[in-house]
Amino acid sequence: SFKDFPHPALFFALDVVQQFGSQFFFMAVSFNFIVQVRNLVSEKQYKLRDAMKQIGMMDSAYWTSWLISSLVTNTISTLLFIIMGSIAQFPFFLINDFLAYFIHFWLTMFAFTCSAFFVSSLVSNERTAINIGLFFFILFFLAGSIAASIFYGSASALTNEYAYDWVRVLFMAIPGCAAPFGFFQGFEQLVTASSSIGAVGMRIGEISNNVFQSKIMQDGSVESPFWSLATTWLWMIGNSAYCLVLAIYFDNALPNSYGRSEGKFFCLKKEFWFGKKKEERRNATEDRTDLQRHIEESMSDTVKKEAERIIDQTWNEDEAPAVQVLGMEIFFSSRSCCGALKMVKAVQGITYGIDNNSVFVLLGHNGAGKTTLISMISGHLAPSEGRILFEQQDITRLSVEQW
Repeated sequence: SFKDFPHPALFFALDVVQQFGSQFFFMAVSFNFIVQVRNLVSEKQYKLRDAMKQIGMMDSAYWTSWLISSLVTNTISTLLFIIMGSIAQFPFFLINDFLAYFIHFWLTMFAFTCSAFFVSSLVSNERTAINIGLFFFILFFLAGSIAASIFYGSASALTNEYAYDWVRVLFMAIPGCAAPFGFFQGFEQLVTASSSIGAVGMRIGEISNNVFQSKIMQDGSVESPFWSLATTWLWMIGNSAYCLVLAIYFDNALPNSYGRSEGKFFCLKKEFWFGKKKEERRNATEDRTDLQRHIEESMSDTVKKEAERIIDQTWNEDEAPAVQVLGMEIFFSSRSCCGALKMVKAVQGITYGIDNNSVFVLLGHNGAGKTTLISMISGHLAPSEGRILFEQQDITRLSVEQW
């Protein structure tokens, strides 16, 4: 029979979180970033967001709903990390204060969410968004912990950490970078407090302690750069805030899926803050003889007759068409193979009306401009020329939200 050979007791002092935790938990906290970027951009690419705007959704409601759903997801994910770590009996979760690592994980995921909002405002293609998210993840997975250790952590003692104050601030100030760098810095500090022999962990009251040691310089002076876990958290909160501001700015300043933007200085316009006031209802007839130039001999008799009806306004005040399209035109720019810029007219001076309680059908061959015309009427595209009246009110320059 087999018997155990006498041997001294074996002890393994491997701390899994200390050895592999930074990369593992970074994958966990950054996973939602890639998913959120992809979902935000896909809504933009497939014009789902524009469809929601069409039925009355405001930008504030859109961003608020995304923010709330992301916060709920982040909170649940953070609690699951903690539960799994506690079940595995990792000292990281048993010795450190609960609030210390809960706040750190939660703030990291919140900063990643705000970074996802920022990236989504710059990208309009789903595949491009996924590639950017993967590149961001791979870059910081491979180099994030090393850089954080050199400039914020234990490896800083091997370098002149006193000369890197501006580098530490720069890493935290770049939009979207506070999340990965802040995570690795805080994680290393929490691991250091809980993984050494006789470690007592980090208390929530110790988050303001300096991670750097004082150093006596050659001239006898004492220098000590300052950085703490609380500093990291403040930078993550600040970075998240201006990522949100940048996301809202670029979302309005850059062209949407229809090519329409609010302009670079939209935030300086009164209409952005208080909304655009609709014009008063017009009951009196107006001179529309200038629209006669759009009537051509090649037009069918039905189209000519409809245009003349709208131009002459041959109706009583209570019989005016609900929708009046007056000389609508739109040009799109394109470049030839030689780089020359040319203007293509997609809709050419169309004039017609849609009466109350009627069914109107717009017919035309492929490429005739039907979809473009409807996009101008609905506010997705701004016409180059012409006007749109709805119930005798000019709605030509109103965006979808102002409808």
